[in-house]
Amino acid sequence: FNLDQTITMEKAKYLQKIKNGLTKSNIKLSLNCEVHDYNTRSAFNVRNKRPRTNRNRHGILYSAIEIYNDIPKEIRGIRDMKKFKKETRDLVMNGQL
Repeated sequence: FNLDQTITMEKAKYLQKIKNGLTKSNIKLSLNCEVHDYNTRSAFNVRNKRPRTNRNRHGILYSAIEIYNDIPKEIRGIRDMKKFKKETRDLVMNGQL
């Protein structure tokens, strides 16, 4: 693992923990399907608010949501953190994230 891969893994794990209520956080995550009634391909992605500035675009939360949404739905649905880490690690090592 290099530094970029480690950061990617940590961001994905952090969002998974927030989504499953495994860590205390003031961050409220909503899915696209909760915002509108259209049946789209991204309906079950975490909604990422459009940043007003480039500084926010490079922020941790914005980039963590981008990474998390790139993970396949089947892996995001895993509630067991050990299994989620293993599957996500495989994606990162293969360069898919």
